[in-house]
Amino acid sequence: MKTPSDFIKLDSLTKDEIYSHPETIGTYSWQGDINSISKSDLEHLLTGKPLLFVVNEEYNCIIKLVK
Repeated sequence: MKTPSDFIKLDSLTKDEIYSHPETIGTYSWQGDINSISKSDLEHLLTGKPLLFVVNEEYNCIIKLVK
């Protein structure tokens, strides 16, 4: 993964961006548990951008803060 917390920092939720990462090419569903989040990840969320977490190389889990 690209970040120490295993999140992939996204600029948008387009399918093109989500599936442009090597970790997401073989994923087919959206689910999973997020056990921890780093300060860097939280700062990314606070800018209004989403995070992508890939679980077991099969499932995508997206987290985004709402206003």
